[in-house]
Amino acid sequence: MQIGDQDSVKKLWDAIRIRNVGADRVKEARLQTLMSEFDHLRMTESETIDTFAGKLFGIASTSLALGETIEESKLVKKFLKSLLRNFIHIVASLEQVIPSQYDSQDNDVWYLDNAVSNHMTGNRSFFSQLDEGMNGRVKFEDNPCVKIKGKGAILFQGKRGQQRPMKEIYYISDLKNDIISLGQATEVGYDIRMKDNYLTIHDADN
Repeated sequence: MQIGDQDSVKKLWDAIRIRNVGADRVKEARLQTLMSEFDHLRMTESETIDTFAGKLFGIASTSLALGETIEESKLVKKFLKSLLRNFIHIVASLEQVIPSQYDSQDNDVWYLDNAVSNHMTGNRSFFSQLDEGMNGRVKFEDNPCVKIKGKGAILFQGKRGQQRPMKEIYYISDLKNDIISLGQATEVGYDIRMKDNYLTIHDADN
């Protein structure tokens, strides 16, 4: 009805083009507003995880209806970054390390893991102190058990070059990677913090 009274093909086409341009501009403005809402969205103290996840899902659905898909990885990242600090154990456990999944030991990487109860490494040379008289076994989800061949301390270098010891680390020669237990760290007074793309561990001296 809005374009039916045009008396030429050119006028008809111009009317359709102008109408579509206007619709595209409205859609673009709505998407910009929606993305701003997505960027600023944070979980509040009164919200449950289900409620907050529902908000994210609602934004993603609206965005899709407007022709813009929010990638799943972006949604997951936003969800994890926006959770309250008291849910950090959930964040940590979402990416649990299963040791035998890794083919070789990378000396530059320690995995921060909430699924294991103790710090552990398979590299004997890391230890500044090691009690090889301590033994026992550790059980993993995909491996019945592995033998503990000692327990000791390892010096870690801080961001300003200072060295700090982390104690009570198991030496397990069969282990192919190195793990810091977030649970054990918090039990002895370390402060686990999550901000933006980083998860950090702070000792008593911060």
